[in-house]
Amino acid sequence: FLYAAFGGDAEAGLTALRSFTQKWFTDFEYAGPTALLNACLLERQGKTELARQQYEAALLEAQRMKVADPTRIWLNHAEFWPVNSLTLGSVSYTQAELRALLGTPAGGNASVILAHQLIATKLNVAWGTDPVPVALTLQDADTLLALYSGKLPYGVRPPTVAGQQMVTLSKALDMQGGTFSRFYV
Repeated sequence: FLYAAFGGDAEAGLTALRSFTQKWFTDFEYAGPTALLNACLLERQGKTELARQQYEAALLEAQRMKVADPTRIWLNHAEFWPVNSLTLGSVSYTQAELRALLGTPAGGNASVILAHQLIATKLNVAWGTDPVPVALTLQDADTLLALYSGKLPYGVRPPTVAGQQMVTLSKALDMQGGTFSRFYV
């Protein structure tokens, strides 16, 4: 793709992409919708209407992936993380610890449910998503987690008062700040 895009042979890149049938493309240089690659090459050929359609398809695919599993992108592609650590509550976590949390099944643990969405949202903000819509919810989530000592998970059951607060904050983060403002390339 890079050779085709920057070498001027967009048709060769499009031909190569046609043989790749999956909607999501991942290699050492790029992870994202295949349609985004198609759009870039079509745009370089001056085919603006076809490029616009592919950009729209790429956006829809990113949104679909986000809805299907909002934390999967960050779990599977830590090499694209914009930061090496995050603070959840009042505790700092390394990228390895955060990835381990993202890979931990919630299993009825509200602190993990919240941690999954909190990590994804903080990474989205660090990547460039507008922080304003989520600022208060992020603060509330961190304040709630700061009530617990040590590192996550905290073993909070969803039916408890604290568990209900965690699940509610997780849903709010998902609605307010779970979308990607740009693709991570």
